[in-house]
Amino acid sequence: MSRPKTVSDLEVMDHALGILAEKGMGFTLTDLAGRVGLSRATLIQRFGDREAILRRMAEHEVEATRAWLAGLPVNQGKDGLAAFLELIVGSMGGWGGVLRARCDRGT
Repeated sequence: MSRPKTVSDLEVMDHALGILAEKGMGFTLTDLAGRVGLSRATLIQRFGDREAILRRMAEHEVEATRAWLAGLPVNQGKDGLAAFLELIVGSMGGWGGVLRARCDRGT
């Protein structure tokens, strides 16, 4: 008999976020179970119901954002602030270019 698949909580949360991005709030535990290779019952036993998983995902993202913010150079004067703004603008994809162009024009 083969050993059951071991999937970390972090892997489950990463897959859950992916499904949420793809399907929106309509994602189901069945979707998640299929993606991670665990049974729906195992997910419920480990995490609780769908709402509990949503709360856990939100908590995970808040903690990841806090860690990201803690590592930003905002307390390093003008150069740190400029680096922070570059990170923000860079994360905006195509919209970052629009913002940068408007700033360069002074509008």
